[in-house]
Amino acid sequence: MASQSEAMGETKKRLSLSRKRKRSLNESGNEDKSSRLCSVVYEVCDSSKSYDLGSNSSNPVIILSDSGDEERDQKSNSSLPSLRPLAVSPIVSNYSLVSPSSHSTVLSLLRSPAKSTPKNQPLRKKKDTLLDHTQMKLDTFFQIPKRLKTLNAETINRSKQIKNERNSTSKFTPLLTRPTIGSVPKRRVKREHFVKPSTTEHAGKHLEHKWIPDTSITVDAFSYGSINGCTSYFLTHFHSDHYAGLNSRFAHDIYCSKVTGNLIIQELKVKSDIVHPLPLKEEKLINGVQVTLLDANHCPGSVLLLFKLPSGKVILHTGDFRLSHSMIDHNFFLTTPIDTLFLDTTYCSARYDFPPQDDVISFVVNIVLERMVKDPDTLIVCGAYTIGKEKIFTAIANSLGCQCYVSKERYKILQCLESKEIMSVVNCHSPLASPIHVMSLNKMNVEELTLYLRHYSTHYTSILAFKPTGWTATTKHNSLQDIRPVVRGVVTMYGVPYSEHSSFSELRTFVQSLSPQRVISTVGGATARRTAESQCAKWIQERCHGNKGVKVQATLDKFRKN
Repeated sequence: MASQSEAMGETKKRLSLSRKRKRSLNESGNEDKSSRLCSVVYEVCDSSKSYDLGSNSSNPVIILSDSGDEERDQKSNSSLPSLRPLAVSPIVSNYSLVSPSSHSTVLSLLRSPAKSTPKNQPLRKKKDTLLDHTQMKLDTFFQIPKRLKTLNAETINRSKQIKNERNSTSKFTPLLTRPTIGSVPKRRVKREHFVKPSTTEHAGKHLEHKWIPDTSITVDAFSYGSINGCTSYFLTHFHSDHYAGLNSRFAHDIYCSKVTGNLIIQELKVKSDIVHPLPLKEEKLINGVQVTLLDANHCPGSVLLLFKLPSGKVILHTGDFRLSHSMIDHNFFLTTPIDTLFLDTTYCSARYDFPPQDDVISFVVNIVLERMVKDPDTLIVCGAYTIGKEKIFTAIANSLGCQCYVSKERYKILQCLESKEIMSVVNCHSPLASPIHVMSLNKMNVEELTLYLRHYSTHYTSILAFKPTGWTATTKHNSLQDIRPVVRGVVTMYGVPYSEHSSFSELRTFVQSLSPQRVISTVGGATARRTAESQCAKWIQERCHGNKGVKVQATLDKFRKN
């Protein structure tokens, strides 16, 4: 026991020297990572007794255990005896376990990095609560090494390697969960950003669904910036997923419809001298290519782009479109075969087979008329995009013989459309005098509508709202009569399958009527585009085969009659 007391005394002396050294380094301002680590201190106890360190212990505790290989341990650290594994009490969150070498199994509890303290001030003693209410039993005696080793950054790095070794047998490895003092941070993996094409060949590889083959023309490709080899940038319509990347700094020639040109100049501040509006149904020569713009029946200003190349090839780019009779019966389509079709495949899935636009508009108008007869104090709210869905609220206004209230920002945008029909049914000055309000589609939910009604609660007692979008269409609702509204208190909202994109059956009719040699999808990622293109290829095969071809022709004739 005398040797034990002497050993403990020597240990405390060395710990005191270590703390003094640490304090002096802090005061001098030259402390490094290794000097901030506590020195190794060993607690020597009688193995036959249970030793309670309690809350009064102010020294860090070092626990020795054996790796299972005595010879290896003695070679790697001859000053340390071989010991059996010890039980470890729960670890407080501000301490960590570290294995300093691969062969010795010295595990130490290290204090968290000390906060920097002002010069000439002693370090504040931190209350040691690590082993409160815990006990540890030592199974064997062990001697204090002649030399106390200080853990350094290299040792800690080595400990991280041990942790990651698959064949590690240390029972303490699962406890190494917190980053330790002096540990090297993990290297961050740099994200691979899309590199804008710098050559025509490279650009063509990534812009297959944007670049018109054998020309210097791209369509809706502004998000790629300035593209080498491209001299003419076409814009099909004013929707953000098509004009993304277009701003006041853009310096290349832009070709579009008159309405779209008005919008990009006013809203995006594009220079007017680079915007070249083209008329509808007139053939224009641009960089050696004959270009014709046709109405796309999508939103105001949207167009189909028909390109006739010097080689005689004919390419049709639909942009976003909703099939109409005029497209199928257009003289050019009836007399000229299409070689390549760039197709809007937004709803190229059998579940999205919604009714024609006119049927949905009639359904909405009938609901409005019935509701206004029962409750004249109802506020009608119709959702709309920045531009788009104008046919819905225009039809409601005409049926009630009144105007629609729109915000000043929307009113300014509607002026760019140069449509007398639309401007005759909208105003931005008298919300209380107009029982029809137009709201952004992203605010069409019960919570927003309830708050909206509070502003006009003195004039209106309830809201009847319509959210027109094709995404509400499902296979469960085969007809408009199956649609049921969402009713929450004073708010009644209908999700109606009114879309300005072609439905699944309309896409099939359009592809089979043109029978192009190749179809290129313009919607979604590479996988989604390939899936849609495969579906279009099946439709074309059906058009060319025997009895199926007869059925397809009958479908086309039925569409023309309707």
